[in-house]
Amino acid sequence: MGEADNVMRDATGRPRPEVDELLVCPTIAGNQLYNVVGDMKACQEARLALQRALDKGRIGIDGFVKANRGIAREEFLKKCLIKKISTGMGLEDKTS
Repeated sequence: MGEADNVMRDATGRPRPEVDELLVCPTIAGNQLYNVVGDMKACQEARLALQRALDKGRIGIDGFVKANRGIAREEFLKKCLIKKISTGMGLEDKTS
């Protein structure tokens, strides 16, 4: 318990690390996979934001379709890259 108290006292005196410093993959491929998954999630969020804008009448149907098609294309390419990186790392899904 004394050792745990010492560690806690030591930790309170240090500055908090940035999140980006903590979330670092040990391999280049792992870091690339992490970034590509983040990009894919951003595409999904962008498509949801477009849907909300269409529902509120802030964007027309033509603009919605054009923007949504471009984002969906980018998301598809990200998914393909994720699959390629995952397979190269030995993380492929054996069930499919």
